[in-house]
Amino acid sequence: MPLRIILSFKCPTDQKYEASFAIKVPKKFWDKASQFLLDWFVEFYNKKFPERPLDAMDLTLYDQDGKVYPSEAVIQECFSHKQEVVLRSKKEMVAIATSEKASEGKDEKADTQIKEETIPALTGKAMTLNSMVDMENPDEFSKAEERTEKQYRTLKSNHGLQAEVTLKAAFKVTDLCIAQYKLDRVDEVLAEIEGACSADKSSDKYTKFIQMKAFCRWKQSRFKEALKLFEEMKNRVGLSSKLLENMGHTYNSLGDYDKAQESFQKALDLVDVELKLNPEADSHKGGLYMGLGLVKKRRGKVEEGLVD
Repeated sequence: MPLRIILSFKCPTDQKYEASFAIKVPKKFWDKASQFLLDWFVEFYNKKFPERPLDAMDLTLYDQDGKVYPSEAVIQECFSHKQEVVLRSKKEMVAIATSEKASEGKDEKADTQIKEETIPALTGKAMTLNSMVDMENPDEFSKAEERTEKQYRTLKSNHGLQAEVTLKAAFKVTDLCIAQYKLDRVDEVLAEIEGACSADKSSDKYTKFIQMKAFCRWKQSRFKEALKLFEEMKNRVGLSSKLLENMGHTYNSLGDYDKAQESFQKALDLVDVELKLNPEADSHKGGLYMGLGLVKKRRGKVEEGLVD
């Protein structure tokens, strides 16, 4: 069966630079990361608009509902024949969202303000749905998965699933697999280690288990299950900007735009507090502004959201 994907670039500043290309993906590239699609599109686009060239590293892929496709996601596992995919510039979207954020002034509701004492000790351990694993080299990444799988099997056989060293290898396997959208394998490993992780629900390993299960359910579009797990994370470790961002994307996917906007706004407020306490922390404000803008647009507040 052929695989033809329609890529459309949305320019938020000048519509004359918008473009759509239908790209037939050769079968030999189906197991490549979606970054290949970005590279191909940019090559075609820059030939058409040499006066306004794009940078593939500045672009993000979205579906028609605003869901982000990670650049490391496997093409054949994420895209279907004749699917329409939207590309947007990260820098331009952040610049617009930042400008609109500043224009709103300081009229935020009191209940969106978060005090410093609400930040949990485990804040630094949180990850977001779009930044779990950085896979710059898919081939090396695949080799790392093979090595880790072999290590996990050996440790499981020699030490059992209860051993910390085995669980550490198991979580490494899930990290590598979820980045490549090998979600069935993630489920298999989680099922194997659930008993060992659940034995002590106050432990870090159980927190890691819940977090990984939530990410897997989200990527499987099982958003209600993912939200329940994120809520459990919140009850366990408290609020963090990254956890609130994950919840915001989940509410957005469920169509609960009020709670999605509230989550993104709280996350933005909390980022500023986190940076005061740890200036070296990753602020990830760009993703928060994009999420907030998409929610506002879906709620019909186009003037407050991102330009389509």
